[in-house]
Amino acid sequence: MVLGLFFVTSSALAVDKFIRVKGVIIDEFSEEELSDYMIKIVEEDGDSTFIEVEKSSYDFWLRDNRLFKIYFIKKGYYLKHAMVDANFMPSYAYESKHKLNFEVKMTPLKEDAYVTEVKRPIIEVRFIKNQNAFETKDMMAKKIYMVPADYEPPFPSPSDSYVRVKPTTKSLALTTEYNKKRAKGESGMPRVLQGILFADMNYCFFNEHTNDGNKILAKLKGYDSETWESIKPIDSPEYGVIISRTINREQSVDTLFALGQHIETSRLILQNFTSDAKVLMHLIQLRKVLEQFESSGLSFEEDAFVAALKPIIPLIKKVETTYKYQLSNELNFEMAKDPDFLAIQKKLLDVHSMVIK
Repeated sequence: MVLGLFFVTSSALAVDKFIRVKGVIIDEFSEEELSDYMIKIVEEDGDSTFIEVEKSSYDFWLRDNRLFKIYFIKKGYYLKHAMVDANFMPSYAYESKHKLNFEVKMTPLKEDAYVTEVKRPIIEVRFIKNQNAFETKDMMAKKIYMVPADYEPPFPSPSDSYVRVKPTTKSLALTTEYNKKRAKGESGMPRVLQGILFADMNYCFFNEHTNDGNKILAKLKGYDSETWESIKPIDSPEYGVIISRTINREQSVDTLFALGQHIETSRLILQNFTSDAKVLMHLIQLRKVLEQFESSGLSFEEDAFVAALKPIIPLIKKVETTYKYQLSNELNFEMAKDPDFLAIQKKLLDVHSMVIK
């Protein structure tokens, strides 16, 4: 039995088209059908509806021209959700194509699990205008990082860093020459190089060069399809900045990726910036992450990469001390000419060269 379905009146049917959603949920491992669960339907404006399902199968309706998140809630299993994008449905869309049917695989919670929710949608459903039909993608085949709800990445998204520091030029040299073979992979040093390219992609969005950003995204898909393939080409720089925040949060669970993006972000902004204070805060973030980073379980090459960054820590501390002293004594301080700052800049360039060779 299903409770809490949308109440559909004849007058409503005259205005809206409705989409019927049917399916079952199963245990991912045993493949047995599950019952006694709850479905939460959230519209993009924040309105939500709860449905209690006693049997294994669900059957409910959605309105057209809206974006929905459909959460599947079952005790003892990770919280998962599907995304249904029913925007841009034309008035002549065929009623027979308004029916969706998909199976939801629920993953049993691990004992003492801290993370209880899969943040990315497990299923994406979008209305394709030129096909006049819905397209359903199973996102379970993609790599999903189970990120805690309160997780904060070690560094902000590169786009946000560029906004704060405000480089005054749009023509800083991106990383275009690098070892393509070293960029391929799902872990280790390839993740560092992918972080570098991700920072470059963000620089393109920051400068409103959306096509250039999409070219870098296409390269990333070729280096690690499971991580990047689900990200669709960006249609505007504003959306690129927004989606990059989500990508940064999820991918930065891998600290090697986070370090890669921060190295490239730093390499770019240290060439051209408008605020000493904001650049110093940017460097302090790097110092804190390096001080806390435990390099256990790393390969020889990964350990060498982290070791090459460690000498930057005392240099950043020296710049901090100099900056505070000059500020407290009302003395003029130009960070771009400070010898310790220049040493940091050179060290970052050396590490960057080591990664891309």
